[in-house]
Amino acid sequence: TFFYILNEMLAGRGPGGRLRLVHRLDRETSGLMVVTRDLAAHRDLAGQFEAGAVEKEYLALARGALREESLLVEGAIAADDRSRISIRRRVVPDGTQGASSSTTRLEVIERFRDATLIRCVPLTGRTNQIRVHLDHIGHPLMGDKLYGRTDDQFLEFVNRARAGNHEPPPWCDAPRQMLHARRLSFRHPVNGAPLSFEAPVPDDMRRLMDSLRDAGAQYNS
Repeated sequence: TFFYILNEMLAGRGPGGRLRLVHRLDRETSGLMVVTRDLAAHRDLAGQFEAGAVEKEYLALARGALREESLLVEGAIAADDRSRISIRRRVVPDGTQGASSSTTRLEVIERFRDATLIRCVPLTGRTNQIRVHLDHIGHPLMGDKLYGRTDDQFLEFVNRARAGNHEPPPWCDAPRQMLHARRLSFRHPVNGAPLSFEAPVPDDMRRLMDSLRDAGAQYNS
């Protein structure tokens, strides 16, 4: 679906070529993605991502009030062998077989009554890294159906979706996981010039923040 929409948008604009995805975002994560039409550019940019040379910044709306102003979350990530969900991952002790080291820098932007807006800078690029790290410190993403939830809750969500019901389950606190890829910075694949791109906060995330502010104002009044 993503490539179909993008092809429609780019029809007749610039040089042709097969679209190639340089990196991925979770299905419910909004924000910036890098796509190329040139194989050499794809190889260069993919290499920058793999080498950790790309600067990435995310905005996250997390459950609960994070007390620290900033926090560096470190720890190896591996499959969660305590879970029935094969895709679930967790922070495990260093040296665990099959685990990959990971580091995320967190910075509080705004606190609400029962949530926190956090700037997240992943210094490594592990699968579900930000979601796993936020869950690890006890502040999973709002709207996340996997992390911060039980296996039974996630399976309920999956079964509802398979049955054609794509409304969030009644226990979910947001229609999607509130994670937004806000900024990417990397070198131009041809001339090496520094490039930086920023995606504005999407409407659904902005509306949720407004409602959280209103709830806090009512609570304090």
